[in-house]
Amino acid sequence: MAPCLPGRELNVPLTTIDIRAEWMARMAVETVFRRLASKAWKAPRRFVARGRLIVRQSTGPASRGESPGR
Repeated sequence: MAPCLPGRELNVPLTTIDIRAEWMARMAVETVFRRLASKAWKAPRRFVARGRLIVRQSTGPASRGESPGR
């Protein structure tokens, strides 16, 4: 691969995660409004956002014997 020169773009299709950004934004705004309206402090809520992994050329094959996420 050629070195990246100033003013030149590196065109590598990056692996990414497709998330539901609209849902995440709505949850964030609702949480802020709920916290502002409440006089009592409550522990933060935890949300799990579902997403879809989009594997592109920036991801190599997994090593044998290793589990994902390590």
